[in-house]
Amino acid sequence: AALILFGYGLQAFFKEFLSSRNNATAQSKKPTSSESRQESNSAVRKFKLWWKNEANATQRIWIISVSSWVGISLISWAIFASYKSEIQVYLAKNGFAPEQSAIMHAFSVGELGWFVLWSFLFSALVLACVWGRFPARLNWVPVGLFGILLVSDLARANHHWIVAYNYQERFKSNVVVDNLKEDPHLHRVVAPALLTNPRQASPYFHAICREWVQHHFQYFGIHALEIIQMPRTPKDYNQLNQAFNGALGGSPNQQGVILLPRLWELSNTRYILGLKALENNLNGELDPIQKRFKVKMTFTIQPAETPSGYEIVEDPSGQFALYEFTGAFPRVCLFSQWSWEESDENTLKRLTDLSWDSSSRVYVNPSPDQDKPLPDPDPLPEAAPPLVAAMRSALSAEEIEYLSYTPKRFELKVTPKQRSVLLVNDKFNQNWKVRVDGEEAPLLRLNFIMRGVYLNEPGEQIVEFIYAPSNGGLWTTVGSSLACLGLLIWVSRNRQPAQKQEITLSGK
Repeated sequence: AALILFGYGLQAFFKEFLSSRNNATAQSKKPTSSESRQESNSAVRKFKLWWKNEANATQRIWIISVSSWVGISLISWAIFASYKSEIQVYLAKNGFAPEQSAIMHAFSVGELGWFVLWSFLFSALVLACVWGRFPARLNWVPVGLFGILLVSDLARANHHWIVAYNYQERFKSNVVVDNLKEDPHLHRVVAPALLTNPRQASPYFHAICREWVQHHFQYFGIHALEIIQMPRTPKDYNQLNQAFNGALGGSPNQQGVILLPRLWELSNTRYILGLKALENNLNGELDPIQKRFKVKMTFTIQPAETPSGYEIVEDPSGQFALYEFTGAFPRVCLFSQWSWEESDENTLKRLTDLSWDSSSRVYVNPSPDQDKPLPDPDPLPEAAPPLVAAMRSALSAEEIEYLSYTPKRFELKVTPKQRSVLLVNDKFNQNWKVRVDGEEAPLLRLNFIMRGVYLNEPGEQIVEFIYAPSNGGLWTTVGSSLACLGLLIWVSRNRQPAQKQEITLSGK
């Protein structure tokens, strides 16, 4: 919006002071004979004459204000530059080395100097246009000068922050990424701040993990629990994060820390990046009974002359570790037991209840395709008491095989032994479509935020998930473009007769 307003302002400025008509008007306002005799070739006297006879009140106020501003800026810059020793002492007291303080002061003085220079150049150019120093035949000169000053100023100011690099070298793989990029659709990875906190280890480990999540994982297609650069927070994401006490958002409270294993379990988060020294905390505090956290590999981070500035080296005695959480659900699994739950609040309470066995059943919530309860599941088979505990788990993944996978379409061969609900631990979205043996089936919303499908009979079946959003937005854009094109043609055709009539009348 600011750029558009700036463009309109330049357009109005050029029409007012650089059009041939205004230049002709300005040239027609010649001084009297007595004033002409007093005038010499001095630009100062020409300016005084223009100021007295032609400049209006608005132009005079603007010139006085801008001149004062440039003068004050110049004096301020000179004062700031003269306080070199005082500023360096101040910076040194706040933790900066003497050589850093000198560089910071020199840079600041230089930036302020450029600001004063560019302010003067822009003001002088505007003044020349308002004064009418450019004749009509050379009105393109100030336009070009404005463009050169604007582009050069922006280029000089932005070159500090624009860093060009070869993305293939910058996002080069390493031993950690190599372990995670194999079949990435089968698991997720997370780098929580509480396990990569810079106060507990190397100050750059947390920053490197953020870089991996934001760039390397995206580049290699690695699925992460963290959502990067979310434009706005959806309602269901907020509800889930609140239910897990901030664990999903990366800043959990004490209860949220306790719920982390349950969150990672339900979200197929199999790998965790963290400090090697925290292994006992993971199994001792977060999972003291089952102890499902295992070190998959340890590594060190060494400075290197590479585009990234570091090198990852696998090291058995390394300070950092890639943990494997063996309790994570498979990405796709079958449940022989399910429950219909109308209330999302009740579902979230159940999911965050650590006394509930999450592998015993899946919760089916209302969705656009399924607003009525599913048929009751088959009862659990009778078994001798020693086998009851083993048979209580209704989760299975052995009967599922991937036939193909892309982010927007994947195909599975599923062989359930009984009626089942197929759970896909990916976020529910009604734009997903599901087909079972080529026939469209209702898309289920499971465990509040996941998706899946109901398989009403045992035996081998081909299940296909396809992301197919509506084309309504596309057709709206096409229709609007065609309407604008038609309006432009209509205006152009109806404008010609009016012009001819005007010429005829003026001729008369």
